Amino acid sequence: MNILVTGANGFIGRVVCDHISNQKLNAYALLRKPQEGLNVKESFIIEDFLNFNEWEKILKGIDAVIHTAGLAHVKGRLDKCYFDINTEITKKLALECVRYNVKRFVFVSSLAVYGLSSSQDLITLLSPLHPTTPYGQSKLKAEEFLQELQTKKLLEVVIVRPPLVYGAAAPGNIGLLLKAIKRNLPLPFARTKNRRSLIYVENLSHCLISCATHTNATGNIFLVSDGEDMSIEKLIGSLAKGLNKTPKLFFFPLGILHNILRIFGKEEILEKITGSLQLDISDIQKEIGWKPIFSVEEGLEKTSHTLR
Repeated sequence: MNILVTGANGFIGRVVCDHISNQKLNAYALLRKPQEGLNVKESFIIEDFLNFNEWEKILKGIDAVIHTAGLAHVKGRLDKCYFDINTEITKKLALECVRYNVKRFVFVSSLAVYGLSSSQDLITLLSPLHPTTPYGQSKLKAEEFLQELQTKKLLEVVIVRPPLVYGAAAPGNIGLLLKAIKRNLPLPFARTKNRRSLIYVENLSHCLISCATHTNATGNIFLVSDGEDMSIEKLIGSLAKGLNKTPKLFFFPLGILHNILRIFGKEEILEKITGSLQLDISDIQKEIGWKPIFSVEEGLEKTSHTLR
């Protein structure tokens, strides 16, 4: 089976390529610039995606596309950039897949389509969609276009909405916590009992390949996670274990901390790590029998182990 991975040099895409090749499938990379060291059969470079027209040499013979490329939250980017990259490029690629008879298209979307940093309610596929950022809005527009192609039976589409993805070299808040633990910095999260869904990049990659290959995956939207939701206190403990450290946790009222961070416009960071956001992943378990290959504790320990 031939699988094309977009963003193959990215945090998620690189691991997806490794998993494909390790399963004795053929991985192909679609990139904006050359990249050495990818575990792929062949790489294709496209600098100007929207104006590229030589798709036959890339897509002919490809069975499935796993579309991991996209623009996440980047300060200073115009709103239009999110729609150009996350919506228009996705639409362009999907239509070319239809044209060259690619069977299946797996799209990595985002929980941003729900517009929530935290919630006391379990997030399911029936939860209302209300994206509040250009990132989330652009992802939802791409989802809607892909679902139209699926409805018209022009392309088999699978949409995956992951939570926070962590792993070696992960960007974002997990990386910040790792640095703080490694430096033995005190962290004010003792007795914080929130519950948050996460997914280890190895688990997500395994999931995406299952979505590309399993007969029953087509036409579905899936919420995915490691299957066990973590409090920030337990998360820090697992990261510290991988570093052979004892975390320095102390109690500080989150309300006061929130007010302090609000002065600096950073309160959303606190909400993302101390608020609850739990996903119902029963649909993917029921439809294709997918289960994480690593527990959340294993994933967090493996992530921090790379920084020893």
